[in-house]
This record gives sequence, structure tokens and C-alpha cells, in this order.
Amino acid sequence: MTQKLADVLEKTAQEGALEPEKTEKQAIQAPEDQGDCVPGCEICHGVGWLVTPDGEPIWCPNNPERLAVLLDEAGLDWAPPDWESITPRSRKQELVMRALERVAETGGGVWLWGPPGVGKTFLLRAFVWREVQRREARFMTMLEMLDEMRDAISDRGTSVVEVRRRLIRLPVLAVDEPEKANAGTEFARANVFEIFNRRYEGGKHLGLVTVVASNKPPKVLGDYLASRFQARKEGFVTVHIDDLEDQRR
Repeated sequence: MTQKLADVLEKTAQEGALEPEKTEKQAIQAPEDQGDCVPGCEICHGVGWLVTPDGEPIWCPNNPERLAVLLDEAGLDWAPPDWESITPRSRKQELVMRALERVAETGGGVWLWGPPGVGKTFLLRAFVWREVQRREARFMTMLEMLDEMRDAISDRGTSVVEVRRRLIRLPVLAVDEPEKANAGTEFARANVFEIFNRRYEGGKHLGLVTVVASNKPPKVLGDYLASRFQARKEGFVTVHIDDLEDQRR
């Protein structure tokens, strides 16, 4: 999905309505894993997908298969609340949400840290869910990142370099509990450093977005990376969260 549905709907309001499947050519263009939509869908008439004025097939927003695919792409087990539906429970939470929205538009990074139970992971998941509906975005814990590297070492079909390159190039990457990198090997820690350091450069020059939730300040990964997440002029900020309402799931 390379274009936001909202953009498509706005464009077609001027150029004509989106059309469900009408020709064999359009059917061939449809993504292979798109299933039928909910019965009686008034948007796609049950087809499960739409065709933009440019001839590009996109998901119908009511298609159940769309939810499953997006959750898998985002690394999420379930769909968080829609970002727009979240009502900030404190002034601090509102400021954090605005900071995440700003970095989503400009590129850069946000390091959220504070004690367990103040809503850090909740916000990360909701943010990734918002972004994956517009572009590639992924949520992962540090232990999952370390596991991918470990699996790459034992898998002849891939390599740590490929895993690292893929994570460096993701438009949006959200990492939970990065401090657990210190439990990995020296080799793993070096790769984690490389991923964060390269994404800092990508945030400045390519608009990459890196968001982190941790119980510790960024210094837990060393002074050098800590300085990266405090480079406000480059779009990176560190936010201490200590008064958000508990939103653990």
C-alpha cells in the first residue's frame, strides 16, 4: 500500500469514484492475498479491493484480510486503538503524541523513557499502527531484534548483514526495551549500535523515523547513541515519561 486511502478518496472526489473489479485486467492486478470483503460492503460491493484512477489496486478498508496483513507487517499481535481516537490522559501524554506526529512528518527519532506502566509501549504500538496504514512500519522488542540476528547466523538462506540492512532501511522502526541489547553478545551489541547509528543518519537525510520505549534513558546504550537521541536540531528528542496513566494491555 503505497498511498494513503484518505489521499485516494480525496483525489477521486474530484476525478470520479473508485471502482471495484470490472475487467479481467483489473482482477489480475489485484494483490494475490486479498480476500473477499464483509458482506454488503458499500465501498467495494464485496469485492475486497478498489482500483484508483491510476489503475492501482488497493485494499478496501473493510476487508478483513487487510487487517491480518497489516498486523503481520507491523509486528503487532492485535490492532491498537486508532491514533485519532486516543484521548490524551494528561498534558504530558499530549505532548508526547504531538512529538511522535511531528517526527512522523519530518523524520528523526523519539526516545521515550520512564518506569513500567506509564503507557510507553501502548503509544509505540498505536503509533506504528497509524504509520503502517501509510507506509512500511514495524514494532519489535529488542529481544526480537536479537533473535532475528541469532536466527540469521544459523540460517544459510540469510545473513546478519541482510537483517541489519532491512532494519536500517525501514521507513518507520519502533523498538521496545532497547536496554536488553546489553544482554546480547558483543557481536549483537555492535549490530544494534550500527542499526541505531545508521538510522540517525537516515533520519537526517532520508526522513526515516525511529521511536524507542525504554525504562532507561538513552545513555543505557552508551554516550555516543545517547547524544544522537538528544540532537534536537537533527529531529531527535528524548522524553522522560513519569505521569501517564497506566495503559498496559
